[in-house]
Amino acid sequence: MAELIPPEYRLKAAQRQLIGRWTAAGAVVLLLAGAASAYGVAWQRGKAAEHADLARQFRDKSILITRSQELRGKRQDLANRMAKIQELRDDTVLLSLLRGIAGSFSDDDCLETVKIDAHGAKPDSAAAPAATASDDRYAVHLSGITANSSTLAALMTRLTQQNNPAVNVVLENSHRDNVLDGQAMRFQIVCEKPTSKGT
Repeated sequence: MAELIPPEYRLKAAQRQLIGRWTAAGAVVLLLAGAASAYGVAWQRGKAAEHADLARQFRDKSILITRSQELRGKRQDLANRMAKIQELRDDTVLLSLLRGIAGSFSDDDCLETVKIDAHGAKPDSAAAPAATASDDRYAVHLSGITANSSTLAALMTRLTQQNNPAVNVVLENSHRDNVLDGQAMRFQIVCEKPTSKGT
């Protein structure tokens, strides 16, 4: 019976079977490739979302860190200012100089600026007795206006006599200046700690 089927029919049947197998294999390969591509796209999207979430968290944490550092800096600045205020309150030399200078001015005098450089010796220090002479130093720079040369001389006398601690008063500069109600004497004075005599 098999001998009655021409060879070309057998060849065509074999070709059809082969083509069918290749087509099925190709379809399977295409399905696998599509699934792999879909998985790759989904994986990339997931990673991109994770990266964006990490970047957002990093930005949020960076903002918090920056704000925390700014707050810490402000607190430290406030603590430094409070320590400086406390140091000024405890500086008896500075307070005495301010009290003496304020008490030396009369109604004829007007203080414009005052610059005080005062360093008092600290008695609680173990080296205080030996360091008192060098540590206890002060200088006051005053500028202002007074009525005339006589009131300027009287002011300098009061600064010399009424201050405790004592000061040497030196007139750096004085000149007449026009003001609203006429002329007045503008001055610059330096009050320094007296130099110790002897050794």
